Amino acid sequence: GDSLRSALGGNLNSRPVVEKLGRRLVAPRTTVTDYTGEVQRRLSLSPHVLATDFEHFLREKLSRLGPVVHGDYFRVGQKTKLGDIDALLPTSDGSAIIVFECKAMAELPLEWSGGYHATLEYLRRVFLKSQEQLLRLEKHLQKEGTLEVFQDGQRKPLTLAGARVFRVSTSMRTFGALHRPGYSGAILSHFCNVKMATEPSPRLGVSLTNHQAEIQQHLKDLGPLGMNTRLRETLFIDLSWMDALIASSDSADNLAERLDKSLERAILISRVIPTEPDLP
Repeated sequence: GDSLRSALGGNLNSRPVVEKLGRRLVAPRTTVTDYTGEVQRRLSLSPHVLATDFEHFLREKLSRLGPVVHGDYFRVGQKTKLGDIDALLPTSDGSAIIVFECKAMAELPLEWSGGYHATLEYLRRVFLKSQEQLLRLEKHLQKEGTLEVFQDGQRKPLTLAGARVFRVSTSMRTFGALHRPGYSGAILSHFCNVKMATEPSPRLGVSLTNHQAEIQQHLKDLGPLGMNTRLRETLFIDLSWMDALIASSDSADNLAERLDKSLERAILISRVIPTEPDLP
């Protein structure tokens, strides 16, 4: 489990390096978008190990900005698991929480053809599924007020208390303009209002239909007044953008401010990327 966690010391765009047992794998900048499958093959990483390392890497990066909440969550005093949190970062005043859902999903080249159905299947797994999980957490927090998260061997309370929720789906593969703030919310909105076709891939069609029903129900349970806001505050970013945003922030409050400005301007804002406008 030491492959991805020890991979990066800075921005992924400049140093996509993975180490394991003394072996090094360097992905040139031009191939960053497709290096996860190569990592899996060359280092013999199972999908589970890669996904776990992705979560550890993210939590390690976020820990510099504040305490990171993660683990399975439950209703207070109950034993039934409602879901799990990959990483959650609250601001210092509790006015906002930033929730990350990680999806590694490193496919081999034959499985990642780049065709229409392969792309849709990947988006289903890394974006739609993760947004369903994030909306489910927000729904339970709103309904219960306080949940219990099992972390470090004990249950710890997690309270919403009217906090603004930033939902961030993170992917190890980039989808270019789809990561632009505003686009992901538009995709999710469109997804909730179309009829799912099952041909020529019945299995994919059924999976999409199930995700659609779950997301629609979560949004309904959260209430109609906040639906547009929740869709607008949907973020889908790849590993390099995530690393840049975290590296350019000095606190959870600052990261929340950057995400807010990014959504407002429909462009991801980070000092790491010199071509982007900085915060005023």
